[in-house]
Amino acid sequence: MDKEQALNEFLKSLRVALTNSLAYSKDHPYFKECAENFKNKADVMFGFLNPVKIVFSPDSLYIDARPLENKPLYAEIAHIFHLRKVKSLEMVSGVTLQDLIIFLTCISRPVKELLKDGGMRKNLYKEGVRRIAVEELDYSEVLKSKGQDAKNVWSILVKDALASNDRQKIMKFAEDFHEQIGRLKESDLLEDEEVRKNISQFLVSLREYDREKSSKCTVEMFKSVAKFKDALHDENIEKLRALFKHLSEEDFASLLKDEILEDKDFDALSFQLFSRIAGIGNDVKIASYVLKDLEEGRTVYSDPANVKKVQDLL
Repeated sequence: MDKEQALNEFLKSLRVALTNSLAYSKDHPYFKECAENFKNKADVMFGFLNPVKIVFSPDSLYIDARPLENKPLYAEIAHIFHLRKVKSLEMVSGVTLQDLIIFLTCISRPVKELLKDGGMRKNLYKEGVRRIAVEELDYSEVLKSKGQDAKNVWSILVKDALASNDRQKIMKFAEDFHEQIGRLKESDLLEDEEVRKNISQFLVSLREYDREKSSKCTVEMFKSVAKFKDALHDENIEKLRALFKHLSEEDFASLLKDEILEDKDFDALSFQLFSRIAGIGNDVKIASYVLKDLEEGRTVYSDPANVKKVQDLL
């Protein structure tokens, strides 16, 4: 067997082991069989490379400084590791079957649970695994994650940045907020309380550092929420209101003015959603702020269409 064959067999056995570790417990016979097969393929691979180091991008692999691309096998492996914040995996000769079972058990944990518990590196070290090493992605690289669990990764990173009061990371999240918030589905916002809580705390913290960026992110948040305006009812409105709790009446007025003047999709339903999020009883005050601001700035009067839009809505 040559190096290329050994590499291909090694990667195929890794993919099968990963798939089955996600499907079966470590005590299942098929889990053990796949782990044993992976160890055998790894031992062969060590005859050509020692250590074996794999670097992961979101959808490809690099081994021995050589890119491996354009195959579903590579993309699938890369995706699994990338979502778990793993930048590279290194294995050295002498790795035991028990090491591999711990490794596979660790990576098969739900992404959210694994990251909350400190990630792959911390868990492997805690379990005494020394012949398998992982290098973890930094937060900016993880922001490129895509797929079903991406929002969990992003939410957890936001929470970590807030807990450490890391201004640099918080400002980075502000720069990427439009892209990240655009990935969220209706269920992500309505069914995951922790995601809502982390976003809300992020917007509050960002306001302390940069009010302009905070306002911009708040507008993006409203646009994201407004995508689901046709399906929202009272219980869901109450959940979403927490995302805007940092806004004063004047802040709401500024948000409303920006939406009226700049968002062509802002219609009566959008206005109804806005009013319910702002809270019944604040409508008149917010409207008066908007009208006063528009009149003093005379922005609205430069476009007859804006005049009619404001009149119709307010």
